[in-house]
Amino acid sequence: MISIPSRMERAAGVARLFAPSLLTAAVTYGLMQAVSAHDGPETVIASLNTTMLKTGPTADLLFRRATEFRAIRDDRRAASDLQRALELDGSLEIARLELARLQFKLEKAAAESERTSSVCGEPMKTIEPLTKSPDKEMRTAALALRGEIHLSYCQWQAAIADLSSALEKRPEEIQWALWLAKAQLENGRPMAGLFGLRKCLVATQSPVIRAALCDALIGAAQLDQHGDALSNVSLLSEAKEIIEEELSESRLKSAWLIRRAEVLLLNDEKDPATRDLKSALEELNIRLATTRPDPELIKARERVQQMLR
Repeated sequence: MISIPSRMERAAGVARLFAPSLLTAAVTYGLMQAVSAHDGPETVIASLNTTMLKTGPTADLLFRRATEFRAIRDDRRAASDLQRALELDGSLEIARLELARLQFKLEKAAAESERTSSVCGEPMKTIEPLTKSPDKEMRTAALALRGEIHLSYCQWQAAIADLSSALEKRPEEIQWALWLAKAQLENGRPMAGLFGLRKCLVATQSPVIRAALCDALIGAAQLDQHGDALSNVSLLSEAKEIIEEELSESRLKSAWLIRRAEVLLLNDEKDPATRDLKSALEELNIRLATTRPDPELIKARERVQQMLR
């Protein structure tokens, strides 16, 4: 007998932006009573294959097998099962949402390798019906995904519209707020991006958003260097306030030292900026003294070295 809670956890991973309609997944999982809760994805797939040979495929069984293919990172066969599930039951919205996500992922991978994908199709066409779903949560998830797709294609205004609508319903979604801020910055609206990040920080108190807000403040000040001097001072003052608080509380300080150095350089304070950069470099060298150094730390060290030149 399948353990519904453990399988529900897997469903939650599949539908990471969409929760309320997981009842569909629970129904699906209840169908496979012969599978142990401890069986791995390959065993579950084999059992599902046997069931479908006996009874024929159903939308629920195909959706269930797609989640197992996702667990072993076989995205193409997962997409194929989801497509077949929708052909059998076009009302299975969670399958449509996940299919659009997979199509988008496969499309990006194909673009990066400069080859076409035989599976991915057109994620925009797949997702479009969900933006009119009677289920509010499904509409919200669909708008967020469509916004992410627009962002990938540098369609800034469309991305802003979709992500803004999604965040009105789910203001606590950190990744959506980051995407929206990026779209607004690229669209030449850094102040709108700052407003959104501040709003998300109030809602979430997320350290990720806090760091993104600080970076956005510094970036806006860099763009505004030859503009409104008072605005520039205000932006840097807000950034510095965040930085000083983080430096007083953080055990690992290199990222915040680099940010403070950026602020100091914008204020033409080269000597204290150099001291901060050297302190950051010292910490980074210690953290990188390992057999498997973090690539992000390597990038940070290279950046510090460039700033010190």
